[in-house]
Amino acid sequence: MQDIQIDRVKVKELVEFADSIIEKEKDSGVIPITKHLAIAQAKNPYADAVDVGLIVAYLNGRCAGYIGLIPGLLRNGEEFSKVFWASTFYVAPQYRTAGIGLLLIKNLLSLKIDLVGAEMSQMAEKVWRGLGLIGPLGPRSVFVVNVNKLNWIDPILCFLEKRVANLRGATRFGLSSIVRRVVGKWKGRIYSRTKKGYFKLLLWVFRRELHSIYCETVTAIPPERFPRNVQQSTAEFYRGPEWINWKIQYQWLFSKDEIDVSYDNYHFRGVREHFQIKPLLIYSSCKERFLGFLLVSLSVEGGNATIKVLDFKLEEHCDLSVIFLAVLQQAAKFNVDAIVISPKLSTFFMTHGISRFLLSEIKHLYVCRPEHKNSPLAQVVNEIEVDLCDGDYSFV
Repeated sequence: MQDIQIDRVKVKELVEFADSIIEKEKDSGVIPITKHLAIAQAKNPYADAVDVGLIVAYLNGRCAGYIGLIPGLLRNGEEFSKVFWASTFYVAPQYRTAGIGLLLIKNLLSLKIDLVGAEMSQMAEKVWRGLGLIGPLGPRSVFVVNVNKLNWIDPILCFLEKRVANLRGATRFGLSSIVRRVVGKWKGRIYSRTKKGYFKLLLWVFRRELHSIYCETVTAIPPERFPRNVQQSTAEFYRGPEWINWKIQYQWLFSKDEIDVSYDNYHFRGVREHFQIKPLLIYSSCKERFLGFLLVSLSVEGGNATIKVLDFKLEEHCDLSVIFLAVLQQAAKFNVDAIVISPKLSTFFMTHGISRFLLSEIKHLYVCRPEHKNSPLAQVVNEIEVDLCDGDYSFV
């Protein structure tokens, strides 16, 4: 007989829980949270100590699955209320026939909270959809400028190398050796030069506009630099300066040389070859006028570099092109392979012929379950405009 137990871990308990569960499960079990993630969650400025931060399922005493919760704020005009973002929903493959995923969600839904969530896995989507909890929010569109589509030569070189290696007599006549040297010399080089040429072209096209802004890299966004132009009549998932600086100070992802990677049985692995978050203050040229701020991440995995817009705010009367120009500057500086942006920013890339070819769209569905029909979320659910920066998406 299978013994299934569901436990709730409060925010104030997360760090101590992480220490104990990692020690217990690090060799072969399922780890539901890492130490650095537990510390980050415990520092959430919108969380109360008694808020539930994690729901864990145990099967015969071993961790089998979990759902994370991130407390956030919903703003309706001048009124604020708490919402909880479902995050890191996972059940280990060997336990997925035991009904653990459904038990986790039932336990989650028994909490008296306004619940939202986005960017779910295929497994999670099936469960949420089966419970009728997809919508009415979203979907949220995310656009990617796939610069790596310009890499047309490397696949040809690899194909040529394989074909020559299979030819009879190729080794005897030295042909395979010649091809290997050619491939070794040019693989990656042509693409790297093509990328640089692409970014040089964009920088030249927007050269006048780029001369009108100045970007300053900082370690945090000063609260006094947080734009105050938000229309008080709108409903939104609120991200104030304390939330923005929380995700800068307490990162969820790290470069592989920054943290302990001796265990890798945490499904949502928070390690990249390289990862950094860059907060930028944007001014007019010569720093005459403050225009807004931009938060981007630079991530390298498998040798491919991606720059992703995590958040931004503009001063009143500032055009969105300011953010586009700042993103372009950073993408060109690091010669990236992909740029992840919001739909509004994608319109600037669509004006450029080559960039239009490189664009692709990804849609993220939303989980939405108001606590009751008169809850703060229920009252404004049809008025909220979903955003790229909502929930946990802007942390990774």
